[in-house]
Amino acid sequence: MPGDHYLPATYLAIFSHDTNERRRERSLCAVNKVSGEIFATNAGAICWSNDFYLVGGPWPSDSIDKCMSGYEPVLHIALEEMIAGHLDAVTWISTLVPFVVALLVRGPDFNRRFEERLELILPGVTMITGPDNTNYSRIMEQQRLRMAIVGARWVVCETSGRFTQITNDLGYIPLLEDQTRRVGIAIPIGPRHILNIIPVVKRFVAVARDRKWWPIIEARTITDSSHKHFLRLAAQHAQRFVIGPDEQTMCQYRIKDQAPLRTLEPAELGFLHGALARKWEMGYFSILQRLSGAVPEDGTILNLDLLGPR
Repeated sequence: MPGDHYLPATYLAIFSHDTNERRRERSLCAVNKVSGEIFATNAGAICWSNDFYLVGGPWPSDSIDKCMSGYEPVLHIALEEMIAGHLDAVTWISTLVPFVVALLVRGPDFNRRFEERLELILPGVTMITGPDNTNYSRIMEQQRLRMAIVGARWVVCETSGRFTQITNDLGYIPLLEDQTRRVGIAIPIGPRHILNIIPVVKRFVAVARDRKWWPIIEARTITDSSHKHFLRLAAQHAQRFVIGPDEQTMCQYRIKDQAPLRTLEPAELGFLHGALARKWEMGYFSILQRLSGAVPEDGTILNLDLLGPR
């Protein structure tokens, strides 16, 4: 029985003090919110389940996982380049956009949300739900969310580093941006950095410079009080596991809560949904093709208006 990770081990390795070159073996410590237990683990031994994406029929047993995890081999490099301000647009759209989308579709929380959707549409329809329907629906949702993530504002927030960074088994928390009061998600992406993804319908996506396209990513700093608030929320929104580098750090997040907070639907977080999401679901490939093709003269800007014609 293969173990299917719903959070990549290479991502979880970010939260370790360990420098093992084999990122999946880097040591971590976690809080199990169901039992209240604190336990030692490593990046490859948590946030997975046996045959989680297994489907029946003629499909290969790893087909769903492969559809959702192709970004993993270079994920940590892309995150480091984004933090350093050196991330090109092709790497951004082919690696980091799929990573953010996957946070919303890969986990056990998607199973619950998907079944709740069906129940709202047809009460009693749970008799037709099952792993195959749920896993195929992950792929549909992945496809429809891509352009919402491409079209969102990306903001890399730097902390002072005073507080040790942690994550949870969602990999993100819901966000309400202070300045605009827009909703979105906040993702810890490094020891001192958090990525805010804030849905909008119009924005400049990339700019041409030095014969390359570069994604337009904002940067700002956040206060210690904001970072401390983020860390508290990361623990509160964990479905089962709160994850960090060592027991000393994790003791302050030791809680026992057998009823986790409800995870919000992408629509509740401000992302495209319904007819608008269906309209744009293939737009990702058009943007990818343009960013991968010939680069126009310096200063050319790629603009995206999700309310306009496709």
